Amino acid sequence: MRARAAASIALAALLATGMAGCNFVTTQATTFRYDPSDGRSADVGDLQLRNILAVTEDGADANLVLIGVNRSSDPIDLIAQVGEGADRTAVSVTLEPGSNRIGYGELGQLLFSDIDAPAGSLLDVYFQYGDEAGRQVPVPVVDGELPEYEDLLPMPIPTPSGTPSDEPEA
Repeated sequence: MRARAAASIALAALLATGMAGCNFVTTQATTFRYDPSDGRSADVGDLQLRNILAVTEDGADANLVLIGVNRSSDPIDLIAQVGEGADRTAVSVTLEPGSNRIGYGELGQLLFSDIDAPAGSLLDVYFQYGDEAGRQVPVPVVDGELPEYEDLLPMPIPTPSGTPSDEPEA
């Protein structure tokens, strides 16, 4: 009887080890950080930049869209730039403490102009602020074909409807 009980215990231990063996040698997938959406993520000093995308219609102008989480207690002036040398284009935005939606809406767009970034490509964007070391991020470029990006396409900068005239009013 004792032999049978010992064999049952040994068999149960062997089955438990075999069934859970993967957990001994495999890292849990939930411990890996990944980007669950179409955009990329990056950390620059006290800033967490999440779901970074460039949205374009023609590949020449792009709206930079991201969620910026400022973990400091002071506003941060973030600079984003593409290109090098004389072809470098930079845009800047002030991120208040907490979460900031950037690139959404008429007044909030960060527009890069005269770039070569067709939909489906990656646009190398360099993010930096203050004395903090910057970071270059390959940002996915999407177009407005999907409904969720349609409202994020670059909007033309408004121009005055009329130009001042030198003629006196009658």
